[in-house]
Amino acid sequence: MPKPLRVTRVVIIIQAVLNLALGGFALVLLAQESDRAWARGNLDVQALLLVVSLLAMVLLLVCATRFGHREPWVRFTALGVEWVVLAGAVLNIVGGLMMGALLPQAVIPLVFAVLVLQALLRSESREWFTGELREWSGDQRQ
Repeated sequence: MPKPLRVTRVVIIIQAVLNLALGGFALVLLAQESDRAWARGNLDVQALLLVVSLLAMVLLLVCATRFGHREPWVRFTALGVEWVVLAGAVLNIVGGLMMGALLPQAVIPLVFAVLVLQALLRSESREWFTGELREWSGDQRQ
């Protein structure tokens, strides 16, 4: 496996575990605040978005564990999820700037998404997942 993909797998695992931990914590807080949120009428949307986010991170973890199997769907799925993460991060940054503050928690998902996308869009990544690259030995393609 090319070194950038090994690093990318670690980045995806860190990203997914952090998101699952924070998402689980947010889900617990949302459950505790359910009476007040239900009265405001926005519990359903918040809970749905949170559950979808958690499912996306589980999907990313599955993709990270399948990197060594060289299945093309793994690359496409990870790319799709990361593009959605990138779009969400950009929206969070723009929203934060419109409110007058740029928070670090809005920038961190952007950094993770850019790191993963730049690695998965490289030619050796494409070749690895399509099976064109038989074996990786540094800069030499066989």
